[in-house]
Amino acid sequence: MLPPLPTDFEGPTSSGSDPWSAAAGTPESETTRRPTHPSAGQPVGEQQTPYESRYCSLQAAGLPPCTPFKCKEEWEVADWAIRHGITQRATEEFLELDMVRFCRRQAPHHFPSLSSKQTLYETIDSIPGPSAEWTLIEITIQGTERDEHGNLMTETVDVWVRDPVAVIRDLIGNPDFDGDIDYAPVQEFLTEIAQELSEAAEQGQSEVDRILTEMNTAEWWPRIQASSCTPYPLDLAVITDSFFFPILAAYLADYPEQCLVCCNKENRCPTDPATTLAVLQDPHSELFARLGLRDVPDPFWADLPYTNIFNCIVPDLLHQLHKGVFMTHLVSWVSHGNQAELDARFARIPPYTNLRVFKNGISTISQWTGNEYRQMEKVFVGLLPGLHDDPRVVAAARAILDFIYLAHYPSHTAATLSQLQDALNRFHNHRQVFVELGLRQHFNVQKLHWMQHYLTSIIDFGTCDGFSTEISERLHIDCVKSAYRASNRKEYVKQMLAWLSRREKMRWLKLYMSWSEKRSHMQSAGASSRDLQAGTVRQALHKTPHEDSEPEDTGIRSLGDLDASYLSRPSPISQGTATTEGIASVQADGHSDDDDIEDQLFPTYRIASKPAAILTGNEIMVAYQAESFTDALSSFLQAEARLSLPPETLLHHSFATFTRFTRTLPSLRGLPDESFNDTVFARPLIDARPARFSTVLYVENVDIAETLGVQGNILCYLSYKKQS
Repeated sequence: MLPPLPTDFEGPTSSGSDPWSAAAGTPESETTRRPTHPSAGQPVGEQQTPYESRYCSLQAAGLPPCTPFKCKEEWEVADWAIRHGITQRATEEFLELDMVRFCRRQAPHHFPSLSSKQTLYETIDSIPGPSAEWTLIEITIQGTERDEHGNLMTETVDVWVRDPVAVIRDLIGNPDFDGDIDYAPVQEFLTEIAQELSEAAEQGQSEVDRILTEMNTAEWWPRIQASSCTPYPLDLAVITDSFFFPILAAYLADYPEQCLVCCNKENRCPTDPATTLAVLQDPHSELFARLGLRDVPDPFWADLPYTNIFNCIVPDLLHQLHKGVFMTHLVSWVSHGNQAELDARFARIPPYTNLRVFKNGISTISQWTGNEYRQMEKVFVGLLPGLHDDPRVVAAARAILDFIYLAHYPSHTAATLSQLQDALNRFHNHRQVFVELGLRQHFNVQKLHWMQHYLTSIIDFGTCDGFSTEISERLHIDCVKSAYRASNRKEYVKQMLAWLSRREKMRWLKLYMSWSEKRSHMQSAGASSRDLQAGTVRQALHKTPHEDSEPEDTGIRSLGDLDASYLSRPSPISQGTATTEGIASVQADGHSDDDDIEDQLFPTYRIASKPAAILTGNEIMVAYQAESFTDALSSFLQAEARLSLPPETLLHHSFATFTRFTRTLPSLRGLPDESFNDTVFARPLIDARPARFSTVLYVENVDIAETLGVQGNILCYLSYKKQS
């Protein structure tokens, strides 16, 4: 069990363990799961999924998998038009091309849907899946204002809805998600901790620390099932009313929507319901107004079973932390009176892979996105020293950034939750500095207040990354903004729904075709239909990284091999006097073409197949300002390859030089499908383009290397003012 944190918690213990790396995520192979109840989530029977039913019916009728399209080529045209968002006018023009007309004449039975735009759309609309259709319902809303006759005014609004049970049926029946859906709560432990757990259970000891990741590993799910109710089994194929009991557990919304759902004003916390429910019974009382409540006689959640709407409000990383606590509050406090200097410091950040450099600072940006907030957070603490004399400013800012990064962890233990609480405590210990500097009068700020609810929410519902409104913001762009742009702005709601439905239908058919092809292949090989489970469609649609790929074999085994391999190629630099003039003819990025890079997924490193230049040791020392190059190379060859070559000899050897190489690193969070491309630059001055060199930390002895951060002392800070 996760122990409750003491209110006077002062910080993590110095136990010698590394909770930072443990919390940042653990690969699935290093974790062990055990169910909280042996019968929870077990199937009670087996029925055909929509894919299996369609497969049998098409096989019996002798129709191709791409039905209602007559052939795969006809489907490819429709898929291209829908996937790329081709407008209706452009679709009409495309169907009138001579090439398309020629195809229709030569094979009229293969391309019937390409006869017109209307025929094409009707064919797409006839695709049977997904089964969750959009339905229009009209709702009459009664307001609080009265008309001239004294009657309460009403308004009828159109609401387009989907049956949530049908949506869940589509998700469960999709073989692409098979094996990735959990139907029962589990407890998750590190593999080595699982062994300790087994030994502790034999000795009658208390449970050891466990991991919180997804919602089914947290406390709410088993707590709901433990309430005098027997865990109900769930039919995995088709949901029936006899076995499916949906419960509202979490509600994703930004702060105004949270207050609207919880019926409180926007200067109140929607998750603190103490004394609120009783006051709701008397909307005209003085306490009702003082608590900032709204008179909503019949909220939608009033009769939902096992639902506490106030506990359903979950953290919102985007609006609460990135946009609210960090950007709206912390940045404005720290930059007050120092905006120009802070802009200059942002502009002087050295370039780095996947790091945005705000060349004009941050004060000129009018439209912010979540990615820009995160880019600022990466370097913000490093820009603060010297802006204010009081060191508590940096301490408070660091505490907030620590809290934000800890809140993003995809897995948590008691140690990381302690660090989360410690970061919040440190901020509160130092926050008074902003009052003393005249930057704040009080801290009665809802987004700051909400930070105290993160810990309990993680314990109840799991990590915060699955509840951020950034998910819905992304869907808003894909499903609303893009759909609206595709309409003619007249009765656009119906057009948007048609646009979205056609994209969903085409994707459904594409998934089915991939699944059907795999099934036919396995049936011909004698495999059972049960072998067509987790990952079959995913393998067809997504390439899996080849993590064990070998690096490019250059054939170079010694210094002599290097000379023989590369000296035959023309060098852009004369072998005489050392100079950098010849480098200008080489592309600055070290690539002559994208094809020069081996098309490998996840090798040890990637580098251009051809060097940017072939230089002698003496030329490298001048062009790259590497005065100790030959000395360092001589020592390296002696230590690693036992080649005894004096530095004087290396001055006249020729070396292939590359301006950059890229390594694909595994996920720091332990996620199997996540990676990071780390590019190291070594580009000398080329004409007017400045040189670019990356700082590399080299692990000399892996036996003593640690996963902790680099520690050191800052000797001085240098700044300059740009002269006009």
